[in-house]
Amino acid sequence: MRDIDDELGTAATIQSMVFGNSGCSSGSGVGFTRNPATGENRLYLDFLINAQGEDVVSGRLRIEDRAQLERHLPELVGKLESVKRKLEQEFKELQDFEFTVENGELYLLQTRIGKLTPLGNPASDRGLCR
Repeated sequence: MRDIDDELGTAATIQSMVFGNSGCSSGSGVGFTRNPATGENRLYLDFLINAQGEDVVSGRLRIEDRAQLERHLPELVGKLESVKRKLEQEFKELQDFEFTVENGELYLLQTRIGKLTPLGNPASDRGLCR
């Protein structure tokens, strides 16, 4: 119908649903490979236990930080540190990524170039008080 060569093969997208709201070893979050406010080379996380992604970004619930995540799911922080290293190695700059944890299993949903605030961006002195 579209004159696509039969020799190209078949394209397929394989998807799976994951649920961050399936108990205390699950949750959803947003991570930055560096602190977006300061530029510090340290994993920065917003996370909610037993929640879906929309819960994290809606502003309706109190977000947990890295310290709380380390108390609830300490093994997850090590996995996210590994993700941080791989993303920065691959993309060579700050990455903003979304993730879901279902029953202790980490799933990366997407990544994109992260944005720094003017204070966190060494190329910009806007926002600095003098």
